[in-house]
Amino acid sequence: MSNRHGNSRSRRARRVIVVGITALASLASACTPAVTPDGKDPEIEALLEDPQFRAQLGDTEQEREVIVADIRKFLDEWDAWGMDPAELERVAMKKVDYERERAAAEERDSAQLEAQARKERERLNALQNGPTIDEIAAGDTERTEDYDYGATREHWGTVQGFAESMQTLSDRRADTEVRVRKMIEQLSASGELERVDQIPGYVPSEGEGDPMYGSVWAEARKERGPATGACKDREGNRAAPSPASLRPGSMYSPHQNTFAGSNGTPTHVGQLKTTTLGGKKHFIVEGHLGDLDVFGFTPGVSINTVAQAWITVHTPTSLTTDYYGLGPFYQMWVPGTPILSGQVQILCYTDDFPLATGAPIRRAMFRAFIPMDPEGVLLTEPGFQVKAAVSDISWDPAFFFGADMRTVYLGKQPLGYNQTFTNGGFGVNMGRGVVVNDNAATNDDLESAIRGPVQTKLTEVLSGLDDTSWWVLGKKNAGSNWGWFGFHINNSAPNTPNVDIDWSPTTVGGAQDDEYRLKGSLSMTDWLVEGYVSLPWAAFGLVPCYFRMKIDLSASVYASVDIHDTARTVLQPDIEIGPIGIGVHNLFASPVPLGCNSIYLFKFVDSWDDKLNELLPLVNQVLANKLQVQPNIGNVVPPTVPVGGGQIMNTLFAGWNDTCAPYACNGSHAGDMAMNWAGLEATGDIRFTDTKSALAARRFPASYSPTTAGTANDRVRSHFGPQNEITDFGAWVNPAVLNQALRVIAEQGRLDLNLDASTPGLAKSPPIYLSTPIAADKPLGVFVPHIEIDPAGPNLFAVDVFAAVGVNFDPLTRKLVPSTIAPSDPALGIAMWTLSCDGTVWALCNGIPAIVSGAANWAANTLLNPLLQNSIGQITIPQTGSFSLSGVKIVNEDGHLGLRASVGATELRAWGGINASTYSFDTYHEGFPGAGPVTYSWQIKDNVSGLTILTATGTQHQYSGLSTAALTTLNIPIGPDVKSATATVTATRGGVSKTATYTNTIFL
Repeated sequence: MSNRHGNSRSRRARRVIVVGITALASLASACTPAVTPDGKDPEIEALLEDPQFRAQLGDTEQEREVIVADIRKFLDEWDAWGMDPAELERVAMKKVDYERERAAAEERDSAQLEAQARKERERLNALQNGPTIDEIAAGDTERTEDYDYGATREHWGTVQGFAESMQTLSDRRADTEVRVRKMIEQLSASGELERVDQIPGYVPSEGEGDPMYGSVWAEARKERGPATGACKDREGNRAAPSPASLRPGSMYSPHQNTFAGSNGTPTHVGQLKTTTLGGKKHFIVEGHLGDLDVFGFTPGVSINTVAQAWITVHTPTSLTTDYYGLGPFYQMWVPGTPILSGQVQILCYTDDFPLATGAPIRRAMFRAFIPMDPEGVLLTEPGFQVKAAVSDISWDPAFFFGADMRTVYLGKQPLGYNQTFTNGGFGVNMGRGVVVNDNAATNDDLESAIRGPVQTKLTEVLSGLDDTSWWVLGKKNAGSNWGWFGFHINNSAPNTPNVDIDWSPTTVGGAQDDEYRLKGSLSMTDWLVEGYVSLPWAAFGLVPCYFRMKIDLSASVYASVDIHDTARTVLQPDIEIGPIGIGVHNLFASPVPLGCNSIYLFKFVDSWDDKLNELLPLVNQVLANKLQVQPNIGNVVPPTVPVGGGQIMNTLFAGWNDTCAPYACNGSHAGDMAMNWAGLEATGDIRFTDTKSALAARRFPASYSPTTAGTANDRVRSHFGPQNEITDFGAWVNPAVLNQALRVIAEQGRLDLNLDASTPGLAKSPPIYLSTPIAADKPLGVFVPHIEIDPAGPNLFAVDVFAAVGVNFDPLTRKLVPSTIAPSDPALGIAMWTLSCDGTVWALCNGIPAIVSGAANWAANTLLNPLLQNSIGQITIPQTGSFSLSGVKIVNEDGHLGLRASVGATELRAWGGINASTYSFDTYHEGFPGAGPVTYSWQIKDNVSGLTILTATGTQHQYSGLSTAALTTLNIPIGPDVKSATATVTATRGGVSKTATYTNTIFL
């Protein structure tokens, strides 16, 4: 007797993901038909009424009627075979209990997931406690702890040449005053003095080119004015420093490590005062000019007639090309005149406002108005440094009295020390070709890797069913392992099952959506199963029925991954099962006793859902072993990272981002990790913090966050490199995250490095990753601003270090390897300035210090190389299973430090498009050995005329905008006309060549 029975099951399951893509383990659920109290099975009854089913019971309708009648009679006489109604009720209740238990299990799973998410939220919230950037900004102070109060009279007494410089200045000041008084007398005698006093900024021609003369002349003019005090029009609105031993040049504003918007406003942290002059934005520099009483300078003299401030501006990109910076700005301001761009005012402290007219101003501050585009150079990201140096008042100064430097970061709002860069701090992608076999190669995709082991395992399991027995209904009999209705398998002979993995588009409202899911399929035909089935009378010693049949099996699983709505570190596989198809054919069952085949058919075949559920989980371990998937981000960046010196920094994985943006949410799939036509795309947020308590004070409470066109969310959507090279695996880190790690290294004191045993160093600003590369072949740019080096004696130097760094990949450790920087490396730049000098000679102190040659070795070996190794060198690339990475490239894309790699064999693919106006051809490739651009040899041929349209060799990987009208038309009398062109392209690199063709055809 031949028969076929098919059933289909589908359901949705949600579980916390543990490892890999193991969805094939959840294919089916048990289904035991319900039995009514009167002994009728509604499923069997419905089946007997199904014309399609009845058609398979016999060759003629008469035969079928007889068989159906016999079956019904057998079922009506059920009790005669010893099946107690209570037993039937027990069987029915067993199914009810099963369904109840299954529902309870799902409810427990859901509650467990929610509990896990709640606990995870609490953990993340506790770890992220700390001030916001606004709270950090509100707590910013004058940072007076940064000021050098060591410039006392005793200090100046030890500075080489200071006494001589003071005497020289005193003599020069006295000589200038004599000249000014003589001119005043001449103008007074001629009756011109009152007239010239009305001219703002007037200085006699004798004093042109001599700043000291102009300053003394202005002071004398002020003495002749109204008796309103020496500080008239010189109000600085700031109290004098206490103690009064502040180093000349020390800046009050900007604050050290100020963070402001990319155009200078708003100020996020610190202080950067801005104003508009002449329709142009300016920033304001304020600082301490000096104190002549601390100097011990000649009494009765005003400081603004002997000293002046020089303001220069420096940017990271101009340090090597313009050491002396933009400027200087040092023009003296004449009291009462309008404020002009680039001018430097000399102002009184509020403590000195009571000074009488004509009284000397012995101490003063300066205020400069610097345009945001000094000398035509626009100050923008990543920022600038402003340096103030105090000298004698001369266009060509002879004496140096002190200097100071401040670092200003320009860009987006910075990250507070306990904040996380959200919505795209890092991202990873994987090409669909790594999962599914889309190129006929068998060594570069998951599908090819797992098909053989899974097929073998399934065959082993199904073949091993020989000599197994299962009971379907009823109690087990004493001395027997099966009962009222059961079956025993003598022989199981499966054919090789087929395992297939595919990238399956989703649908919304019946239309294909932009998101995809993973589809796993399992199928097998003609699985031969032989055995015998037990019936009620088997208990009385009667012979069970013999059977032989063949089974066709098919199952599909659709899998995507959800992110928990409230705890984004928790992932949930979103599994859809179905349909599961079980087809039984070529069935033979012993016709005696009557009803043997029907009972077997209804109960045994239906039980195969249960059997599949038991068999298929055995595939789970095979999949897990082959995939070797990292379970969480902790394997990529560990919870702590060493930063040298026995210290660590902490890392926090704050969670994955859902992909409703940039993709539309997919109905019940809202919040999926993105799978689109090209592959998998996942982004998340990670944070680096120091080891201090959350509320402890920080030297560097914020880190620089540069402006980028997008985040890692945008980077992961790029599955091809600039020459259309295939990216099988990609990873990107936003520069704000890298800068957060660099801040931690500075905060932990790892940049407070001594130049030598007697020359301690102290970092005054956190280093930054330069999101705009310095060199095209070196994607990593690092800028370490303002490390102060304090050798023995009064000297104090400020050092800036920057470098362009190449980055490689070590396949053994799977870590990024920053290139070692040598002291002589042209990509290494160092700039040093003197802040405090052991002498007063301007040419020696304000110039490049002699110590700079030793600093190059220090910057490379002591500072940069350990810094890079303890930051970039700690990034580990996740395992890629049995696939080896090739063509690994470290790139800088939109400021993101990234990695692109392929796993495939060398291949070249061509494709194109055509419409009535234009046609185009393009290529993409992977696996070519070597580095540098790929060389392409093109030939484009008109398929109708047979003529070659174009031949070219170069690095161009595509041709677009070619004219369709220029192609020859094939006129077809009975159909549309045709135009067609074929491109044949050969790509070569590293001694390996591959050729591909593509044909564009259009019907007109």
